[in-house]
Amino acid sequence: MAIVAVIPGDFHLRVIAALSLVAPGEVISYGDLAAEAGSPGAARGAGAVLASSADVAWWRVVYADGRLAPGKEPEQSRRLVAEGVTVRGGRVVTVPTLRTGLRGHRRLRREAPEAAR
Repeated sequence: MAIVAVIPGDFHLRVIAALSLVAPGEVISYGDLAAEAGSPGAARGAGAVLASSADVAWWRVVYADGRLAPGKEPEQSRRLVAEGVTVRGGRVVTVPTLRTGLRGHRRLRREAPEAAR
């Protein structure tokens, strides 16, 4: 069942609900988060929701190219590394992985230790 069917019409709640399904050690792009919340193309809107929300795992959301949130890089990096994610040069080192999510969108998963460079 998609988040859209569970919480129709409230983008803010749908983004928070979609983010709650991203497990520790995983990251998702702002665009994929918005798409999983039922609003493809609303990456900036998803970012605005995270910026205005307390007590959410905002650090698990990165730019599509793996870059961390501007101005929050040190804290985001620290939190991601604590969850086992590899961060280098202000970017998450990831491998694109097809995961069965709400809508089957791609999520980025941490690199396996043996594949680390």
